[in-house]
Amino acid sequence: MPMSSLRYEYKDRLPGIGGPTVQVVLADERSFFIYESLICSSSRYFDAALGSDWAEAQDRVIHLTEYPAHTFEIYMQWLFSNNVHSLGVVPDGHSTVLSEWSVLVEAYLLGDYIQDTKFKDTVIDAMFSCAINIPLSDDLQKPCMSADEIYHNTPRHSPLQRLVVDLTVAREGPGFWSEEHEYELPTAFLKDMLAELAIVAAGGFPLEPSEAPRLSCLCKYHCHGDDPCHRKEDVP
Repeated sequence: MPMSSLRYEYKDRLPGIGGPTVQVVLADERSFFIYESLICSSSRYFDAALGSDWAEAQDRVIHLTEYPAHTFEIYMQWLFSNNVHSLGVVPDGHSTVLSEWSVLVEAYLLGDYIQDTKFKDTVIDAMFSCAINIPLSDDLQKPCMSADEIYHNTPRHSPLQRLVVDLTVAREGPGFWSEEHEYELPTAFLKDMLAELAIVAAGGFPLEPSEAPRLSCLCKYHCHGDDPCHRKEDVP
C-alpha cells in the first residue's frame, strides 16, 4: 500500500460524524442508531421528517417497518463508505444467502422512499454490474423476475423500470419468451419490452449489455438530473 494512501485531506473527511443520533426502526422491530446530521445531509425524507413538527422530530425515532433490517444496514454502510455491500447477504435468523439482484432491488426501493438520489444512482450502477455478471443460464437471478415488484413500487417510466427493460432485452433470447415462468410479468413491463424490442429491430444493434446503446451510459438510469454524477464526484 503506498504511504500516501494512508493520509487524506481534512476537508475530505466524512460529514456528520458526531452530534445527536436518530433511531430507525425496521422490520422485526430491529433498530439502528445513526448520526442525524449524516443521514439528513443525504436523505430528503429524513431531513424533512426531523426538521418538522412531526412526531418523529420530537421523538427522534423514524419507523421504516416495511423494509428489512439488512436493507437499511446496506444503506448505512453506504453512508459511511460510499460502497454498496450487496454480496453474500444473509439476514439475521436465516442461513441462506439472498440473491444479490433482489437485495439491490430492495435497496433501490428504500432509497426511493427516503429520497436519497445519490444512493439510488449508486445502486443502479451496482445493479448493472450485478446483472452483466449473472450467467444467462441462471434462472434464479434474472432481472425480469423482479419486474412485478419494481413496477408496483416505482413511478411509471422510472429509471429502474427502464433499466430492467433494457437488461432483459439485452440478456434474453427468443427461447425465454416461449417458456412458462413461475413469476408474473406485469402488463406495463411487457408493453415497455415490445417498444424497446421495436427500437432494437429498427437499429439492428447486438443484444449484448456491454454494447447495447441504451446501456452505454448509466447516467440514463440516474436521478441526479443536472447535478454532477456521483461517479464524477468520487474521482479525486
